[in-house]
Amino acid sequence: MKSSPRPKNHSPVRAFTLIELLVVIAIIAILAGMLLPALSRAKEKGKQTKCLSNMRNVGLSMAMYLVDFNKYPGHYLVPAGEIVYPPRLLPGLAGSLQVWNCPSEKPRFYYTNQVDRVTGAEGGPMKLTPSTGFCYGYNDWGGINEFTKPYQGLGADITPNGKEPWQKEVRESQVRAPSDMITVADSRSDAQWDTAIDPADRAATGQEAAEWPSRRHSGGANFSFADGHSEYGDQDKMVSREPEVRRRWNADNLPHLDLSPR
Repeated sequence: MKSSPRPKNHSPVRAFTLIELLVVIAIIAILAGMLLPALSRAKEKGKQTKCLSNMRNVGLSMAMYLVDFNKYPGHYLVPAGEIVYPPRLLPGLAGSLQVWNCPSEKPRFYYTNQVDRVTGAEGGPMKLTPSTGFCYGYNDWGGINEFTKPYQGLGADITPNGKEPWQKEVRESQVRAPSDMITVADSRSDAQWDTAIDPADRAATGQEAAEWPSRRHSGGANFSFADGHSEYGDQDKMVSREPEVRRRWNADNLPHLDLSPR
């Protein structure tokens, strides 16, 4: 005689309560809140590293330019109304415009090729003017006030046959300590003389001056030096009147604090 099959023992399925679900969601939100800032900082650190590499390439191109011409490329060619140091350094960068674009800055400030609005054809590098958006600025006046002697920059307002020292490209021999002389740095991009960096530029208390180096990399900027190396610097420190900092902006490697009374 066959026995009847034993009934299966079905355990009741326990569902999460609303409170338990809310607790789990809250825990996930807390963990996300802890992780996202760390991921954001890591992403920005990667951009800062890429920018530092850009600065190093610019510095090496500057060193190559000095070998060829024995003088610095200068900043602004007055008769043409054009910023000239990026195009003059392009041969040493294999013509790459991308090197001039900080990955932490907005694309509207990037250096690009000209594009024909009718045909869409791509031409040569865009002409740079004082109102062109840009990512990196040139140490054009040094660490002293503009139009002040002794001039300590690297060629600010290039003017053929000009008599003033800032109207000429600075000779390589005039820079006393190349490893301690700033040439290019992250600029405060706003399409107003983005291509210039002036630590002596005046600012209201608690404000940034228009031509200070940027603070887009965790409160500071990347800097390229005349010997080709690059390094990071906090904005507050790099525009300070500390003698050991201010001398790094000047061709004779002296602070000249009396010539920038800010």
